Amino acid sequence: MLLESQDTDSYIDLDVKEEGLTRRPFMKKLLIGLGIFALVSVITIGIVMIPKTNVQKTLFSSHSQANGPRTYIPLDIWNFTKDIKDVGTGAVFTIDKPHLWNGRADPFLYTAYVEVFIGSEVSDIISHDFGFRTMAISREGFFLNDEKVRLNGVNRHQDRQDKGWAVSSENEIEDFDLIYEMGANAIRLAHYQQNESVFEICNRKGFIVWVEVPFIQRFMNTRKSTDNIMNQYIELIKQNFNHPCIAMWGTMNELAFDGHESEELTAVSNMSLIAHVLDPTRLTTGAITPNFKSTDELPNIPDVNGWNFYYGWYYGEISDVSSVIDNLLKEVSFHPMSISEYGADANIKYHSENPKAKDYSEEYQTLLHMKTYEIFLTKKIWGTFIWNMFEFAVDSRDEGGVKGRNNKGMVTYDRKIKKDAYYYYIAMWSEDPFVYVSGKRFHDRAVDNIKFYVFSNQKDLKVYLNDEIIATETNFTNYKEYSVTLNKGVNIVKTISGDLEDSSEFERVTKENPSYRCPN
Repeated sequence: MLLESQDTDSYIDLDVKEEGLTRRPFMKKLLIGLGIFALVSVITIGIVMIPKTNVQKTLFSSHSQANGPRTYIPLDIWNFTKDIKDVGTGAVFTIDKPHLWNGRADPFLYTAYVEVFIGSEVSDIISHDFGFRTMAISREGFFLNDEKVRLNGVNRHQDRQDKGWAVSSENEIEDFDLIYEMGANAIRLAHYQQNESVFEICNRKGFIVWVEVPFIQRFMNTRKSTDNIMNQYIELIKQNFNHPCIAMWGTMNELAFDGHESEELTAVSNMSLIAHVLDPTRLTTGAITPNFKSTDELPNIPDVNGWNFYYGWYYGEISDVSSVIDNLLKEVSFHPMSISEYGADANIKYHSENPKAKDYSEEYQTLLHMKTYEIFLTKKIWGTFIWNMFEFAVDSRDEGGVKGRNNKGMVTYDRKIKKDAYYYYIAMWSEDPFVYVSGKRFHDRAVDNIKFYVFSNQKDLKVYLNDEIIATETNFTNYKEYSVTLNKGVNIVKTISGDLEDSSEFERVTKENPSYRCPN
């Protein structure tokens, strides 16, 4: 690892030795601006490498708790006094068998401190958390510290109702707490660089992160536009180099090739080259639409690929996903692939006994996610990323009963309501015990026989209709659909597993509630 001043050529090289690791650590270089602004000729710099010994107590707590008292143990201290004009001054630290940053299982962090003295007074200080880990991707999957890990991820847009992008630290923490609760272990930060605090949260929570800049769809073929996106990309890499959570640098999203194919290919190639020069330890990636073939040039520029799939929503059928993936993977030379986007819009006001594409019902969104993700589990892909974790603003949209909004989120724009699909993924991904009955907003039912889902990660549970047992499960697996005949009036469906309990209320009505249908 290299601590390097952005203002001078001074550096500190840290040699990491870990037995049993066959891949070089991605976290190999630590860029820190020393902040030397005083007009002095002699300075003293002290470096302290320290682990957070009580890291387990603070990793997943709130922002205020995470910044509370900590215990530190110095690993080593190095001091030197040199004329500020001298360059190439450095020292080497060796950390034998470092404690590895290991995703959600053990997101262990070290902290590097750099202090600048004028005489005996500290004139400047800077610190940075970092972690040691290896990451690699092959056609067999994603590997963290040589262990295969399936990336179950989400995309995240940061805006929210009544705030837009003017979000607070508390808002950021809430977003990532919701992602963590759902059981996700990976995040694609689409489609722009986000606040430094976002990466710090991801470091502490153990998320694997795909980052990118806003090189999206339409290419403005001007020198200023090209220079702008290149500068953003360079700044993205230089500013966020140290974060162990970052696995790959995203180059683009859904380029349309609208008359500037050659220029767009050149831009993506240059971005990939820039990333490899500035950071040879991480991979590049990009999100591509399925109108490209695996043999086309664009999918083969980044090191690994993401494909945006909307089968069963914008085009095709959900079942098409299987054959499309198989055809892409047939190419022996084809780069390792992930699914960078998939999903369907759902307005929590709309519901259907027979959900179908473009009805914007909560039931269809849940159905699409269940069927699509089940297909993904059978394929050799290194990760999947739901589009989107949260509803977000899009000025040009007017569909699904809401103007200016994309409703594909697992959680509503105000972060107050978790849709049924959110609980499906808890059942599939989370180890925290829970039970859930679907259909809480589908209250009025104009048919005698209704269907609902129970989502849970518990093996033993019971399902009740109006306090009468209708099912006893002793080997329950993630989810199950049930059918019941409603009594007149209000009916309560309930599931219980030990101390866990959840219920939904359904009322038998004579006519379908017209507010459940999307007017579009």
